[in-house]
Formats: sequence, structure tokens, C-alpha cells
Amino acid sequence: MTLRIAVLAGALAFADAVRPGLALYGMQPAWAADRDAGLVPALSLRARPLRLFGLAAGEAIGYGLRFRATRDTRIATLGIGYGDGWPRVHANNGWVLVHGRRAPVVGAISMDGLTVDLAGIDGVTYGDEFVLIGEQDGARITADQVAAERRTINYEVTTALRERLPRLHRGVD
Repeated sequence: MTLRIAVLAGALAFADAVRPGLALYGMQPAWAADRDAGLVPALSLRARPLRLFGLAAGEAIGYGLRFRATRDTRIATLGIGYGDGWPRVHANNGWVLVHGRRAPVVGAISMDGLTVDLAGIDGVTYGDEFVLIGEQDGARITADQVAAERRTINYEVTTALRERLPRLHRGVD
């Protein structure tokens, strides 16, 4: 019997005494980051754009005009903000994936939205999916990476996600 199966068997046998915590998300605590527990991330956070628009060099956007374009660019507004558990610390800090490429979060994070600079990523449409946590076309943003951007731990990233975010539960293949 492998160690992984033995641990699972123990967890099932003593379910009232075991707190699987992050393992349910396929993550492990920072103190165990150097160990391969064979966990597969189960959580993803995705959004579609609410607005796509051009921004000319010198123009600014967001509360406090916290982002000023240094060149002509294209911006996407996503409908997720601090009211959903994506905190204001991400103002001009962090990334999303679109078309499998990293795009920076720019400007302030509002209660209901955030903005992304699409410079160099052509062909983005309203039908495209943006990934804040998860995988897309071989690229990945993990809860641990998001935690590093926030200077916190992955527990806080996952538990901060609020009820107003729709949940889609998928079975295991």
C-alpha cells in the first residue's frame, strides 16, 4: 500500500478527526511546499469581459486614475472586485490569463470590477475567458502565486472568495 493510499484510508476511517483543509482544493500549506503530495488543483476562478475598449497613450482609468497608459492599448473590464474577495491590493498588481498569455491587472480594484491591459494580445472578444486562478492553454496562475502578490498565504486567497461568485462544481473524470 502506498503512503498516499494509507493517508487516504486513515482520513476516511477517522473523518471526524481529520481536517483536510487545503487538500480539498488540491493545494498544500506553505510549510509543505517542498514535498510532492500528488495533489491536483481543483479550484479555478474565471471571468468574461464586461467591456473591451481602447485607451490612448496618456489617458488614465480607474478610481484615482491609478493607471495611465504609456502607449495606446486595449483594456478589458472584468466583473470581479473586492466585493467578490479580489482585494484592492491587486491595484496595478497581479495577472490574469487570456488566450493562454499573462496580462497585467492595471488600475484600481473596485467593488465590482478590475481592469486588464491587453497590450500584445490580439483578438480578445466578449466570448473569451479570463483566468484569475487556474490553467489555460498550458499556462497557469496558482493560488500560491496570487498569495505571493498579496503577501499572504493560499488559505487566505481561497477563503476570501465570497458567496456572490457563482460556483460551478464539476465531477472527477
